[in-house]
Formats: sequence, structure tokens, C-alpha cells
Amino acid sequence: MISGRQMQYILSMKKKLYVETSVWNQIDQEERLDFKEITEKFLSLCREGVYDLYISEIVLWEIDECSDDRKKQALLDLIEAYKPTLLLFNEESQRLRTKYVEAGVLDDKRRNRYYDTAHVAIASVNGFKYVLTFNFVHLLKIARIEMFNGVNLLNGYDSIQLVSPELFIPEEKE
Repeated sequence: MISGRQMQYILSMKKKLYVETSVWNQIDQEERLDFKEITEKFLSLCREGVYDLYISEIVLWEIDECSDDRKKQALLDLIEAYKPTLLLFNEESQRLRTKYVEAGVLDDKRRNRYYDTAHVAIASVNGFKYVLTFNFVHLLKIARIEMFNGVNLLNGYDSIQLVSPELFIPEEKE
């Protein structure tokens, strides 16, 4: 049985979080003010050093494709301000991403789905437990998360959790 002291130690361990593009995008969104507020709260915790942030070059590729120059620069400035550690889309990540597609997790005929599988592959190859996302269309689906994890386990990688950043914001005490 875990003691209270052991549990406090476990909970106090700084978590490494892979933050995919949809989270960064929320800072400049007006359609979903709830997502924007969650992102602002989450990033304020990061500013305080509560979490270690990681992105991959896929995030930068997606931002580079943004047609709105003002938004593109705002996103690049935001990332520069938080200085997340940058991970590369290496051969191992590319192979795992291909395994996801072969298993039917996502069809990569559309560029954004290619990027979605790449985010999960990079995080998995680098041993992340969590991928933070607001992508409820392609990533935050139980069946899809189970498929990603099935492919991971069959290929020697740990399971991964795709979650909203909201789960990393502590409850406010009343």
C-alpha cells in the first residue's frame, strides 16, 4: 500500500508533457473561449515551472502552414516565450507513424491527419505518458486512443494518454 508521504512524492514529480498544435492554437481563438481559458490557466502553471513542456518540429510545420501571418507570428512568439524542448520527427517516429496508418488508426491522405499521427508517434517514441490536445475530432476518441496504444504495445512502446490540458489544472479550493 502506498503511504500518504509516498503519494505526495509521486504527485509532486514534475511531469513531462507533449503539447501538440491544437493547444497552442487556443490562445488566439475566439470561437471556443472555454478552451482559451483552459490554455491560459495551463500555460500560467507552466510559467511557474510546474510542468516541463515539449513540442516537436511538427508543431512548427503546422504553424508555418498558417495563412494568417499575424496569427503565425503570435504562435511563434508564444512558443518562444515558453521555450518548450523541441523533439525531432526522426526515422523511428516516422516508422511508428506509418504503423498507425497501416493499422487504420487514421487515414493520412489529409495533411492534418498525417500530423496527428506524427504527434502521437513522436511522443510515444520519446517515452511520454501524455499528449495534450484539443483535437476532439481525430485524437480524443476512446477507440482511437485504444488503437494508438494497441499499435504501441505491439511495437514495443508504452501506452500513451491523449488528454485535454484541463486535466493538468488543479481544482480550485473553495
